[in-house]
Amino acid sequence: MPRAYAIALISTVLLCGSLLADPTADALKLKEEAVDILKANASRNATPEQYADCIIKLEKAQAILETANDNDSALAQEVSSSLFWARRFSDVNVIKALDKQRAGAPPPPPPPVKKTEPAKPKEPEKPQDPDGPAAPPPPNEAETKAKAAFEAADKFAKSNANDDYAVALRWFQTANEHPGTDYTLKALDLARAAQTRFAEKSLSVKEEALPDTAEMKMVKEADALAAQGKYEESFALYLSSIKFKETPIAHRKLAKAYYKRGQQLKEEILPKVETSVAEVNREYKNAFQQRTLKSGRTYWRFNANHKPYQEAMRKNQEIVKEAMKAIDYYDKASVEFRAVLKTAPGGKDMDAAGHIGVCMCVRGDTNARMNARNYLVKFLADHAPANDLERSLYEFCKTELNRINGKKG
Repeated sequence: MPRAYAIALISTVLLCGSLLADPTADALKLKEEAVDILKANASRNATPEQYADCIIKLEKAQAILETANDNDSALAQEVSSSLFWARRFSDVNVIKALDKQRAGAPPPPPPPVKKTEPAKPKEPEKPQDPDGPAAPPPPNEAETKAKAAFEAADKFAKSNANDDYAVALRWFQTANEHPGTDYTLKALDLARAAQTRFAEKSLSVKEEALPDTAEMKMVKEADALAAQGKYEESFALYLSSIKFKETPIAHRKLAKAYYKRGQQLKEEILPKVETSVAEVNREYKNAFQQRTLKSGRTYWRFNANHKPYQEAMRKNQEIVKEAMKAIDYYDKASVEFRAVLKTAPGGKDMDAAGHIGVCMCVRGDTNARMNARNYLVKFLADHAPANDLERSLYEFCKTELNRINGKKG
């Protein structure tokens, strides 16, 4: 065999092997093409045809990855979150564009649901004593799933710290797929923070510098404290600025500081809540004592004086009080966002209006839910997002409205 022919043959074999070893190359190319379209329209509204093109490319990429049994890689996660984002804007016009591009072909089926391991046999439950207290509720399945999703998104964010756009979409997907949980608002906050960083770096959209005035000097000092997470210390300075001269800037900054402090408190309390709930459930079971009648029949009786159970319940009640303090800060944030609206042109400010709705959704009682529902219906009807930062807030409000109405998606 001539030497040149042998080298050419070896090169061809190596090239083929390389292609076979990387079946996701086409998926990566399709993902990049779709995301480029989304990025190009981050500060404006894409056309229905552009959204349709993105969706089809991402569906093809997802199908390729599923065929390769790749569902958990960074690429698979990015395809999933980008597709989730693009599909959020599938209104009637986008659906028409999709139908046209598919030329009558049906949309691809949803990804197969992962098979879960069979549950381990549970420990036999002790019969509930009719004279004892009601059994504590079981661990919240929605919270458990949300925690796992949040941790997965956090891992993705840390591994892709240089790609703010991908990180933003990953957090957005997490927030919207797990509404009403303790991880929801944190995920939304992280999504919007990443979107802001992307806009500042790629679109040169920077926050306007504050004027050098007496009231803004106090705002700047408060901003420095808030940036360090010292929200309590920042409140007095923001309020002093407003007292000196009322401005929408100071009201907005104070609103966001209250909002962040509420989130900060929730994060501090969450591990305590999880530990407390587990302790209450454990000590509730331990409080049952087996008793024997003269006839020899045995039964379980709840011991209301079981000290570990009493102590677990006392701690739990204290933690509930702490949790209510976080909700109070969301209420304060709502008041300040409303102050922003009062001075906004035409009484409209999408950022402030959207955050009022988000703050209202934190409370779970019946009246609060009804008020939040009515507010969100009006907010969604009165506003139309113009960029990604507004879209993430607008779409999240849609998710919250669906949650309140008992709908999915």
